[in-house]
Amino acid sequence: AQDMTVADPSAPPPYTAQPLHFPGTTERLRALLAGAAPRTVLEARLLFTHMHARLVLWTESQGWELTEGEHLVALTDARDGDHDGPHKAGGTHYTGTGGDDNLYAGGAYVKEGGHPAWRAIGGKWKALHPACRWGGDFPGDDNHLSIAWGGRA
Repeated sequence: AQDMTVADPSAPPPYTAQPLHFPGTTERLRALLAGAAPRTVLEARLLFTHMHARLVLWTESQGWELTEGEHLVALTDARDGDHDGPHKAGGTHYTGTGGDDNLYAGGAYVKEGGHPAWRAIGGKWKALHPACRWGGDFPGDDNHLSIAWGGRA
């Protein structure tokens, strides 16, 4: 049987991947995207934000869903200066250069860190840029993604 459906002309076009560099990309971000190491916390934050957005889109293309769990906690956990939350004092959660994500596969929250999707996500994250670090390379932190900067990952 031949498919006789007609495309809806008012439907939005299908999603297509965007180019690596957008016309408005700043010179600083272009250098980072070309592989330059971040030199300042601002550069590390820009790189983390940009790469995280790419990772979320890639994750969705694999049939999984990724949401932000805990990213920048400097205004909450460290407000009183004692870093009494679950994150390492001085770590990337406090500089905005890293964070923990939540993964959903098949519509269900993935609790266990050893899930194959986390390994795939970690591998993809590390392949995005030389400064990308994945918590799965540290014991028990598979949902952590960060940018190496200032001696921290």
